[in-house]
Amino acid sequence: MSYSIRIITYLIIVFLLYACASQPKVNGDIRTNFYSDMLQWSVKRGTGLHFELSKAEYILRDSNNNANNSPMVVILGGSEGGIFQSRPLAKAIISNGFSVASIAYHKAPGTPLYVKNIPVESVVQRIKNISTDNDGNQRCVAILGVSKGAELALVIAAYTDFAEATVAVVPSSVVWQSNQITLARNSSWSLNGEPLPFVEYPWFARGMLSYLTQGTLKARAIHETGIEKTEILEEASIPVERVTQPVLLQGAKLDTVWQSHEMSKMIMERVDAKNPDHKFTMLSYELDHFLTVHDEPVGDAIKFITDAFDSKPRCKGN
Repeated sequence: MSYSIRIITYLIIVFLLYACASQPKVNGDIRTNFYSDMLQWSVKRGTGLHFELSKAEYILRDSNNNANNSPMVVILGGSEGGIFQSRPLAKAIISNGFSVASIAYHKAPGTPLYVKNIPVESVVQRIKNISTDNDGNQRCVAILGVSKGAELALVIAAYTDFAEATVAVVPSSVVWQSNQITLARNSSWSLNGEPLPFVEYPWFARGMLSYLTQGTLKARAIHETGIEKTEILEEASIPVERVTQPVLLQGAKLDTVWQSHEMSKMIMERVDAKNPDHKFTMLSYELDHFLTVHDEPVGDAIKFITDAFDSKPRCKGN
């Protein structure tokens, strides 16, 4: 390789690293408005729910000392980081008699800045902590993950049997590389101290320019290329055939962030082949990546969670 080509390659890599490190920050005012709105709404309902919040989680639930606490739906947001705020989703969950909580697993105080080798066990422990009352009574829990959070939710379901149900909204079928783009490649998640195998983001590939100039909203092409080019697709695929509890996959056919509809189909093909007795359901929508702002997918998710809780006697004593 000539000196000039090496220099050009170096400058391109520096540009890529700078661009990927310069993603927009989460707007703190949006968080404040969300908390205020949800608090006022819950007070007006007169349901006796308690609102708790920190910079890394919010919880809206009934009495912490009641042994018959309502089941809880825990929301895991996406690669934007912080706490996932969706008024329609949170209100729909509460209106159906469940408590709701959202936890941040990165880009919030006490959490990593990037999704980089995050221990799955640490996220599960936090969910257990917020869903257990002062007397040690464990609520029934459903985990609802959105986008990157759906990837995490499926990993949790595959490696633990903690949750009664999982809803994966615009999910991934594989574990992806950390969103800290550096020359050293890292996994998003770790388990028992070991990073999970992952699909790498291609440096020079179709779609990289649109991703760098328009952000994750136009990242579909690099995700498609990543899956097409990887040599370890089987190793990096989430072992969904291990899941024992009900799972709902919600794919978006017009997704420009990543191919959630196609990856949902890949998940279904995997469980059909490896575990014919699986409890997976797939629904697809002629919508974009942001399904949680639409009534139909939100309603479908709540119905699925309700049916899962109703099928288990211990989750019905509220």
